[in-house]
Amino acid sequence: MINLITISRERGSGGRSIATRLAQQLGMKCFGKEIVFDIAQSAGVAAESVEKYDQEHYSKWNLIVDSLRISSHFSPDYGLNFNLSNIEPEIFFTEDKYLKTTQEILRKLASQSGVTFLGRGSQVIFKDRQDALHIRLVAPLELRIQRIAKLLNISIKEATKNVLEVDKSRTSYLRDFYSVDVNDAKFYHLAINTGRFDYDQTCQIIKHAIGFF
Repeated sequence: MINLITISRERGSGGRSIATRLAQQLGMKCFGKEIVFDIAQSAGVAAESVEKYDQEHYSKWNLIVDSLRISSHFSPDYGLNFNLSNIEPEIFFTEDKYLKTTQEILRKLASQSGVTFLGRGSQVIFKDRQDALHIRLVAPLELRIQRIAKLLNISIKEATKNVLEVDKSRTSYLRDFYSVDVNDAKFYHLAINTGRFDYDQTCQIIKHAIGFF
């Protein structure tokens, strides 16, 4: 029996819409970007501090900046008599803290029955769960750009930039945090091209796959 579904997706392949519909049809809970606020609350930092590490905005540059920022606070130039209690908690919110907190929250949520996760390495974190189904959603680049342009009401040029940047962020996120290629087929039970199937058909395909477990 499937109690957990993870959905990895290319930008504009319909991941959120499909995950939401699927969860409603199966009576499951769906967690995506909302997890950012749970992480922030758990770590005692602002959501903006979490978002810079999250898969939608992730960049290796953020890690370099963090390293320099923390070093500046503990360098001799900072002074020997500073009070740690006066330092903002964001100073100590590093990529390691983000990753640890994210995994703790995902595992806590996954202890419930009937949960769907959108990204955030969930296909890797729960790769050994026997009651999990891992899905990868893809679609032709041109179609994905058109979808994002319509969704965000922006130009094709702006949508192209958005799609390419988010795809790059998600790819880097999996590579840097989990040493995984997001397109590695061994992490998924099923890959679906939503350029071939509409969102309702995609949900039906996934539900049909669940029947094999």
